[in-house]
Amino acid sequence: MNFDKLGDRIKEARLQKGWTQAQLGAMVSSDGKYVSRIERGKSQPSLSMVVALANALEKSPNYLLQDSADFILPSDNGDICILYQKYGRDKTQQMLGLLDLIYKSMRDETEN
Repeated sequence: MNFDKLGDRIKEARLQKGWTQAQLGAMVSSDGKYVSRIERGKSQPSLSMVVALANALEKSPNYLLQDSADFILPSDNGDICILYQKYGRDKTQQMLGLLDLIYKSMRDETEN
């Protein structure tokens, strides 16, 4: 989950309303410091907090969360899921790109 992107969406929606972090915090039974940490991606809000923020900002939780989720690998690719868990999204994508190049090279060799 990319909490920086979630925070950016919350901040954008808050600024559209013209509210301070303290004002938004009070609306969700929290404070401005916590809202600041969420907006900077330093805190990971619970699902109930995301819903509370969405309600206060008059946005859907889907709107706040869009672009925040990392890609999800199919569950039948157990080895790839292990790589993803161990190395993260970017490195796993790089490894899959290398595997694709190796596969294409091997395929080209067998065709010649």
